[in-house]
Amino acid sequence: MNKDAQNWISKLNLEEHPEGGYFVETYKSEKFVNLPEYNGPRNSCSAIYYLLMEDQFSSFHIMKSDELWHFYAGSSLTLYIIETDERLN
Repeated sequence: MNKDAQNWISKLNLEEHPEGGYFVETYKSEKFVNLPEYNGPRNSCSAIYYLLMEDQFSSFHIMKSDELWHFYAGSSLTLYIIETDERLN
């Protein structure tokens, strides 16, 4: 494991993410919303730190909500988007 990555995993108390990589939740709103895409109420906002090492990937998954990404360190990544009409972007 990359020494820098291990330092961040330890320092931020990151846990393994079910879709790959490591994460920790840093914020969760106390306000709830009901959206048709979900079964039941959800927090209106949440935030996580997420770390992928060079030999890891995040599994394809359906995005039901908007996401904001912030880049802090490391190298670039490739993001694949499969549209609802099955086009790959």
